[in-house]
Amino acid sequence: MEEFLLTIVGGGAVGLATAREFSRHISPEKILVLERHSHLGQEQSGRSSEVVHSGLYDEGLKLKLCLRGNSLLRSFCHDYQVPLETEGKIVVAKDKEEDKILEQLLHKATQNGVPEIIKINDTKRIKELEPNVNAYSALFSGTTGVIDSMAYLQALLQQTEKNGVYVLLGTNVTDIKPKQDGFTISLQQRNETYNIQTKAVINAAGLSAEELARNINPNNLFETVPVKGLYAVAKNKDNLQIKRSIYPLPWSFEQEGRTFYDLGVHLTPTIAGNEIRIGPVIKVAASKKDYQHDVSLDFFYERIVGYFPNIRREDLREGHVGILAEERNTHDFIIEPDKNFNNCIHLVGIESPGLTSSLAIGEYIWKNCNPLI
Repeated sequence: MEEFLLTIVGGGAVGLATAREFSRHISPEKILVLERHSHLGQEQSGRSSEVVHSGLYDEGLKLKLCLRGNSLLRSFCHDYQVPLETEGKIVVAKDKEEDKILEQLLHKATQNGVPEIIKINDTKRIKELEPNVNAYSALFSGTTGVIDSMAYLQALLQQTEKNGVYVLLGTNVTDIKPKQDGFTISLQQRNETYNIQTKAVINAAGLSAEELARNINPNNLFETVPVKGLYAVAKNKDNLQIKRSIYPLPWSFEQEGRTFYDLGVHLTPTIAGNEIRIGPVIKVAASKKDYQHDVSLDFFYERIVGYFPNIRREDLREGHVGILAEERNTHDFIIEPDKNFNNCIHLVGIESPGLTSSLAIGEYIWKNCNPLI
């Protein structure tokens, strides 16, 4: 039976970034990453708006790791030629009442140390930045960007494997049994089943992290809510052209006894620049596999026409659907040791800004809750 020092369950951005971080400090050939899908980016990491966030809306651990992650991610993209657009974003207010909320956002961002946040009160200046956007006032966020998430995942995979880490795609974890000196993990790869031994486990399984945590320890009470984000797409040209992400004001809604925070249906130019990704429309999903696009394009149109007046209903077509795993009892990231097993770290509710924070999450685990210590 093969033995490893550390096994990371989940080969998304967070799992791979964590493996890369640990491989810089310990013998990398003793690190294993398990990903149940045969291709990268099949769940949260590959089904987002691809925005690199600034930390404007975040608090707690999310804020700390987003700020650090933004810096680390920019350096990584530069070093490994990952496409990254750095034009920033603007958050728009349509009138004086919404301008008051912008002021609150600015005050919060300033207090939280979010860099390069500027208030724009001149509508002429907003038109200079984005001629096809209408706004009374706006916030400009200079550290927001757009990344090619699939290129990022591939670069993480290449660097992780180059460091000597074993990454197994198409490998499903069917069981984890704690032992005195670690864990026995049962795996299924195609029609083959086998076991491995590992001293420590990092549960970075994303949408499946809650179930994996209960498999390891039935007393774990994490409860994730699958939240569906749906997108539309339009051509980024002529009188619809934008250079950077355009956001309305954030808002919140109540459903199933929980408050959900929505950044609004926003516009994000794709990394290629030829299309605009419009969304997400946020709703609670029927399940963690509910990828059905079940929101009318009329709904998207109504949400953006107020600040994007040249859009027509016929300009829109359906885009992709993503699902985030939000933890029901907190709006923050959960990164903590198992209550019974210090050599197991659970990452739960790692939704947005998880992609931005991924490198910082790996660094945080190594420094603050290392399962090998």
